[in-house]
Amino acid sequence: MKVSQQLALISLVTGGLWLMAAQPSQAATATTTPIAPWRYAKTTANYRDNSTSAYYQDVWRQATKNWQKKGFKWNAVKGSSKTVLTSYADSSAQGVVYIGMKQTKYTASGRIISNKVMVNRASFQKFKYNKAERVKVAEHELGHALGLAHNNPGSVSVMNPANRVNSIKTVDVKGLKLRYKTPYKAVTKDTVYVTNSALKVSPDLPIQGVFGHDDCDDTILLTVSS
Repeated sequence: MKVSQQLALISLVTGGLWLMAAQPSQAATATTTPIAPWRYAKTTANYRDNSTSAYYQDVWRQATKNWQKKGFKWNAVKGSSKTVLTSYADSSAQGVVYIGMKQTKYTASGRIISNKVMVNRASFQKFKYNKAERVKVAEHELGHALGLAHNNPGSVSVMNPANRVNSIKTVDVKGLKLRYKTPYKAVTKDTVYVTNSALKVSPDLPIQGVFGHDDCDDTILLTVSS
């Protein structure tokens, strides 16, 4: 079996932030939050929480419960799971600007192989996020995991690229429904994609490296052939 790799960068961050800032925030919000190329089989998925503190276990518990209220059911399991939730602490100049990260491995048809969803405790502490704001960040990262992309900068959406204050909105529920109405793609080549995304504390902070790349969704294509 031969594995060849090619790297493609897909940036979800658009320009024109100064123009959006001059307009009402609602003007920047896509009416339906865009969807990502991956999804679970149904609007339900198991997850294992690897958090070691009761505090962050409760952050994830609240975030998954809030998604359940909006139409996606997250089921906590003790054993193995393709979706793992956790927290980490990166206070370095390079890492502290990122409040959350998500890594998804999925097939060309859109089937999820694995999801690793993380929040940065060091960033929470440095930028003084309260618990309610930490839950909203967790909701954002779970939104990526289940198949949502970013809404626009300045949007009133949990998928705002620098979300801190927005809970799951109607536009996000519309995106969720669209993602799960959209079937898997029919494909002939067995291709696996690994995509990494990061939530910045603020769009005004300088771009640093994430997973070895820049502030965007970095997609590594692994084409597998026999």
